[in-house]
Amino acid sequence: MVEIRTRKDLYKAIYEDAKSFLLELDGVDKQLLEKHLNDYKENPENLSAVMNDILLSVKNKRNMSKSITEEKIEKIRDHMWNFNPEEVINNYGYDLDEAAERISETIEEIFSGEISIDMKNGHAYWSIFVKSIYTSALFLSNFSDINDFRKFIESFQKNAYTQISLPLLLSKEIAGLGFALSCDFIKESISPKYIKPDVHIKYIFKECKISKTDNDLDVFKAGIEFSKEIGEIPYKVDKVFWLIGSGNFYLTEDIRTGRRKEKFVKQIKEKYGKDIERLCG
Repeated sequence: MVEIRTRKDLYKAIYEDAKSFLLELDGVDKQLLEKHLNDYKENPENLSAVMNDILLSVKNKRNMSKSITEEKIEKIRDHMWNFNPEEVINNYGYDLDEAAERISETIEEIFSGEISIDMKNGHAYWSIFVKSIYTSALFLSNFSDINDFRKFIESFQKNAYTQISLPLLLSKEIAGLGFALSCDFIKESISPKYIKPDVHIKYIFKECKISKTDNDLDVFKAGIEFSKEIGEIPYKVDKVFWLIGSGNFYLTEDIRTGRRKEKFVKQIKEKYGKDIERLCG
C-alpha cells in the first residue's frame, strides 16, 4: 500500500483505486476505459456547432430527453438556419416573448401538430426548450466568429475561481441551462478543464470528504482542486467517478454495470478512512 503523507498522496490513491474499481467490472478493460476518458471535444467548428451542443446539454435536464430527443433537435436545426445564431436573431428579433411565441409556432409546424407548445406554462419542457433556442442564439450572436468565442472561453481559464465564473454566466444568460448543465456543455464540447457536479460525483465527493458539502459550487471547486493535485485533466476525473456512479459505458451497447457509488465509497472509507479524517476532516 502506498504511504499517505499528504492530500496529494490521498487523492492520487483514491483516483487510482477508482480506475481499478472500474477495471474489475465485467466487460471493462483499459481500452474501453480510456476511450471514455478521452471522449471530449475542444474545438467546435463554428458558432452553429456551439449552439447545437448547448441545446443537446439543455435536453439533459431531468427527464426532458424523453420528449425532446436528439432526432427532434436535428430536425429543428434543419429548419432553423442550421442553428446559426445570427440568422436566428435576424429572423426572430430581440423581444424574448414575441420571439419565443414565433419559434414555438415554427416547431409546431415542423412536427405537423404532433407537438403542442404552451408558452404560458413556464415549467413545460418544450416551453423551456424554446426559450433555450432563443437565448442561446442571442448570447452567441455577441461573438463575431468561433475564434472570438474561443478567446472569450480562454479568458476564464486562470484558476478555479475564474473557471467557475463561466458556467455561472452561461446559467444566467441561457434559459434552461443551469449551473450543472453549463458545466456539462463546457466539458463535453468546449474544454476538458471542467467537471459537472452531477448527483453521482456530488455523492462520492461529499462522502469521501473531497468536498466539504454536496453543493454544486463546492463540488465544482473541489473537483478542479482534486484534478490539479493529481495532475490530471478534470474531464477524466469527472468521467471516472461518473462511470462508477452511473454504470453507463455509453460508447458500447453491451456494457451497463449498474450504479456502484455506495460500494466504492465503502471501500475507500475502509481503506483510507483515517487518512481522510487526518487530511480532509
